[in-house]
Amino acid sequence: MYNIYAVPKLFSNFMTHSIIGARGDMGKNLLVPLLKKHGSVLEVNRGDSEDKRNNGWKADYIWLSVPRDAIPDLLDGKQFSKDQIIVDICSIKRNLSRDIQKTGATHLSLHQLHGPFVPLNGQKWVHINTGIDLSSNAPVQNLLNFLKEQGISFLDAKSEDEHDFMIGLTLSMPEIATIFLDTLIDQYAKDSGHKTPSMAKLMEWAVPASNVFFSYYIHSINS
Repeated sequence: MYNIYAVPKLFSNFMTHSIIGARGDMGKNLLVPLLKKHGSVLEVNRGDSEDKRNNGWKADYIWLSVPRDAIPDLLDGKQFSKDQIIVDICSIKRNLSRDIQKTGATHLSLHQLHGPFVPLNGQKWVHINTGIDLSSNAPVQNLLNFLKEQGISFLDAKSEDEHDFMIGLTLSMPEIATIFLDTLIDQYAKDSGHKTPSMAKLMEWAVPASNVFFSYYIHSINS
């Protein structure tokens, strides 16, 4: 059993962050430069020394910038103080809170919808409710306020399941749109007594107002 004996301390405006998986796109292009504005940052990656990894687990905020399926093994056998905040940023949760809550840490579940390359004032993140009231948790609220001050806007999800439904639906929108447009075009051609036109014909006929829509349709097919 790996135990973190963190000494309870009064909340400070300058906190320590560790980013597990810092060399990935999300870590190096978004989290590292962003969080250096809030506190000290320790970058932890696969292959680092045991001492460095252990120091990473002692941070006030532990950011899991790794694939969702890697997290259960990563946290297996580890115990933390409830004063430590584990922040997961997985795009699909699949009841990840179950694994994190076993560690004794406080879990903050977030998801950056726009990835690492969109300016902060254009970013929208999802804050996912994991069943624990964090409204009076000073470190969590300080972090959320800091992120909002950087221009990041937030969308709330009532549960991990709602978040996964929302993301699953939006990720499948191109396929849904393709099926809808195929059906619409076929039915309209049939009702009008004409053959279904080819994509080349549709683009040839399209007026400027519809070109964007048809371009999206073709991009969806080709993606």
